[in-house]
Amino acid sequence: MARHGSFAKACGCAILATLAVCLGCARTSTSDRLAEKCKGIRNESIGWNPSFFGLMVEVNGTDEKWVLHTKSNPDRYLLEALEDPKRWIAAHVLLTLRHDSTWTGYTEEQWNGLEVIFHADGRVEIDENQQPAIRKYWIEKLGTPTKERAES
Repeated sequence: MARHGSFAKACGCAILATLAVCLGCARTSTSDRLAEKCKGIRNESIGWNPSFFGLMVEVNGTDEKWVLHTKSNPDRYLLEALEDPKRWIAAHVLLTLRHDSTWTGYTEEQWNGLEVIFHADGRVEIDENQQPAIRKYWIEKLGTPTKERAES
């Protein structure tokens, strides 16, 4: 009989431990999740295709797609990503897709102020010297990144 009690006690402890882990995961704040996903975006996860209608963009990465479709506001973290040489292009694309529904300023070589050069061998080139102007554009449009902005 003592064996069954020990087994039940062990099962109860295992269930409680599992619940504690699950509840700990659930406590991850929306802000923390946004920050984590925005830190995961990368320029190489953005694809570019020239077309008759202008430059078309493809959002390919998992983190990029999550940030694009989240109902929460990732602006603060995307504005911060504009400072990172490995994330600024992805941040610009995501901010544009989330905020700019006018679709003006898009040509075969330019996408919302970003000049994209296509080479005959299929390479795509984006001059990193554009980064300060792109960041300035978004700061003027959305303001400086703040914690309150991200949580609204």
